[in-house]
Amino acid sequence: VRPRPAGAVSSYWLPAQQVALSSEWSPGSPQAHVGDALTLDLTVQAEGLTAEQLPDLSTLITIPPGLKAYPDEPRLDNTTPGDTLIGRREQSIALIADRPGTFTLPALQLRWWNTTRDVAQEVVVPARTIVMLPNPAAPAGAAHPAVRAEGAEGAEGAEGAAARVSHGDPWLWASIALALAWMATLGGWYGASRPRRSPPRAPAPAPSPDAARSRAAFLQACRKDDPRAARRHLLAWVDAERPASPPAGLNGMARQIGDPEIERLLRELDRACYAGGAWRGEALARALTELPAAAKRVPERKSTLAPLYH
Repeated sequence: VRPRPAGAVSSYWLPAQQVALSSEWSPGSPQAHVGDALTLDLTVQAEGLTAEQLPDLSTLITIPPGLKAYPDEPRLDNTTPGDTLIGRREQSIALIADRPGTFTLPALQLRWWNTTRDVAQEVVVPARTIVMLPNPAAPAGAAHPAVRAEGAEGAEGAEGAAARVSHGDPWLWASIALALAWMATLGGWYGASRPRRSPPRAPAPAPSPDAARSRAAFLQACRKDDPRAARRHLLAWVDAERPASPPAGLNGMARQIGDPEIERLLRELDRACYAGGAWRGEALARALTELPAAAKRVPERKSTLAPLYH
């Protein structure tokens, strides 16, 4: 057993015959809206090492300010074609922005030691720039300051005109009093005849970080057709957004929503988790990009008949 070479300096030690590193983005376009997730799928494969010996790639990525990273559980796989051991580690990382802007992920560099040539080598995932657009559901801004300034100047002008009225003409004062009374009557009639506008609705509160993370993980599991992960993250998402009334499983969630199509998709998911078989998550992800409001329950009518047993 030889000691580790002096040139192999890093937080991990990868002595292997061959190492490959690859990346893939989902969706393929490098842009999303604030609150939505961009998923980076990383795969490292080493010849001569087990999957358990490969490093956690999510700890080697530098996340720029304004982005939050939510790594999923890694998928480990070991194969032995012939006399060679090949370890493979797949790691998915959901990236969610808390503000719009352009963000650059630095290159991911993975150093390893080539045991065949006895030299240090490196595999790299290039840097990537992503664009996070504003959330289209954000509330509109307040009125422009110039509008408020114009109203203030109009009020000041009316007060100035009243202050400049001559104090020596009693008929002028009587005319002004009648004019003001007439304007007050006209204003009251106009205000009573105008339709009343309902007050603007307050913008919906932003989702909590736990809800956003669970939502991103649920949609990612649907894209990967993983029913167990989709079920787990979907219930965590509902629990984070509705802590006062979390559903008891997928059947309870279906009853809360009250939508026949979503109920059918949830039952298919439940069946795939417990009975096995192929499952496609595309339809469920499309139906549950956001949580629908819970259906209103119709109060049960009390029976007027006396109970049979006391």
